[in-house]
Amino acid sequence: ATSTAVIMEGPITYRQTLVGMSYWKDGYAILKNGTFFLYAQEDSEAPLVFIQLWGTHCGGCRRLKVDDHHHCFEVKSTTESLTLSVEKEDDVMAWLQAICEVVAGTAGNTAQAQCVQCSLVITPTKLYCYQEDFWGGPMFLLSACDINEVTTVFVDEDVRTYCTVAFGLTFESGSWLLCFDCEYELGQFETALASAWRDLFQIPLTFAPIGEGPARERARDAVSLVQTRFDRSDSVTRGRS
Repeated sequence: ATSTAVIMEGPITYRQTLVGMSYWKDGYAILKNGTFFLYAQEDSEAPLVFIQLWGTHCGGCRRLKVDDHHHCFEVKSTTESLTLSVEKEDDVMAWLQAICEVVAGTAGNTAQAQCVQCSLVITPTKLYCYQEDFWGGPMFLLSACDINEVTTVFVDEDVRTYCTVAFGLTFESGSWLLCFDCEYELGQFETALASAWRDLFQIPLTFAPIGEGPARERARDAVSLVQTRFDRSDSVTRGRS
């Protein structure tokens, strides 16, 4: 079932093509009822276009690199494709995360989001995420990426127990939200990843503040959920020891 509440909304710029010419126009986007709506103005009664984000209608969303505009992303269906631009990179992350949550059916319900206790392994060229049986069982590979796919690490300057790793356009997952037990473990991860990235590109990896807004709120909610699960796991472990 899809929620009737507004999941996200805000001003947006969209690219329109007429008679072979492309130009940008200001608009207003609303995400609700499992659908992405694009309006000419905030108070417009009818949308210019809408894309359903459920079933076979949805073609997904992704970041875009556009020469004449910054902070762009695309929302697609089987019949429509919208090229959109927002003011900040934080806004891109917020929109992409919200759209993915709607597609996954977890919008507005952080408790339904998948949080997995795992282990990270960094090599000179790869970043691996394993699910580990801490009672001596096997490790299962959850996901992996090339270090050169990492574009930015977003950090919360007030909550130093998590970060969001953003990937390039060719990687299937837009970002990973990684939660750690303490600031020291986060720092170890940041140092190892930055070192591997510098060895590949000979320039520093970009670390940017996540900033205020929906992206940070969702991240902090997820971190709180993960910490609760860790606490419960620790209680079970103490009970078995």
